[in-house]
Amino acid sequence: MPRMKPSLAAVFAILVTASNCRADDAVPDALVKRLATLAGADAVDCGTLLRGADRRAAIACATEATTSGKAWRLAEQLDGAESSIWQGCARDSQGKFRVVFYEADLAGAPGSGPTVSVLLCREIVFAAKGGDAMECQPIPGGP
Repeated sequence: MPRMKPSLAAVFAILVTASNCRADDAVPDALVKRLATLAGADAVDCGTLLRGADRRAAIACATEATTSGKAWRLAEQLDGAESSIWQGCARDSQGKFRVVFYEADLAGAPGSGPTVSVLLCREIVFAAKGGDAMECQPIPGGP
């Protein structure tokens, strides 16, 4: 059986794909579970935004779900040189908004497990471009 040579285009595609993949591109399970718990089982999944992704569809999903009174969740990967940093937000069926922050040291220094924190919000403001896709508007006098 003759041995097939890969085309130059196929080799290039493999190299480009491999170079764009990072270990921290996968949504951390701890973030997924916390968002699912906060939003509830019937929540609309508005997606996961990898670093630099177009946010418009995810923001439209969350905005539409909020307008129609539905629970929803959304996760966004943030820039981190030595850490895997994610932010998520959720709205539960009672209309409460929360932002979840996740950070893990990629070097895995001893005793440096990931941290997950949750903040209750009055509302969440979205930005189609620029820094973070979502910003928590804190509850006045809240924690």
